[in-house]
Amino acid sequence: MARPKIKLNSPGMRDVLNSAGVRAALREEARPILAEAQRIAPEDTGAYKASLRIVDATTDRAVVRVVATDRKALVIEARSGVLSRSAKGKARARSRERARVRRAERRHERQIQAMEDREE
Repeated sequence: MARPKIKLNSPGMRDVLNSAGVRAALREEARPILAEAQRIAPEDTGAYKASLRIVDATTDRAVVRVVATDRKALVIEARSGVLSRSAKGKARARSRERARVRRAERRHERQIQAMEDREE
C-alpha cells in the first residue's frame, strides 16, 4: 500500500502562525505567567514590578513575551529569576493538569470495563 504524501502549504502555515487567533492564544498563555511574575516580584521601589508586561513581537511567526522594562531588570532577574520561575510555574501547572486528566481517563476506562464485565 502506498504511503500518502503530505506537503505543507508554507505560505498558508505562515499566515496561520501570524494570525490574530494564534497571537490571542499566546497572550492568553502569557497572562498567568505575568500574574505570577507580578506576585513574586521584589518590591523595593515597585519599579520592577510595575515594569512587567506582555509584549507582542513577530519573527517568522507571532511571538508573545513577558518582559520587564525597568532599567535594573537584568540585575533583578539575575538575582531572583522572577520571569524564569514564573514560566516554570506555568509549565508545572500544565504538567499537573495533564496528569490529572490522565488519571480521570484511566478511572473512566476502569468504570467502563467494570460495566462491560457486569453485562457479560
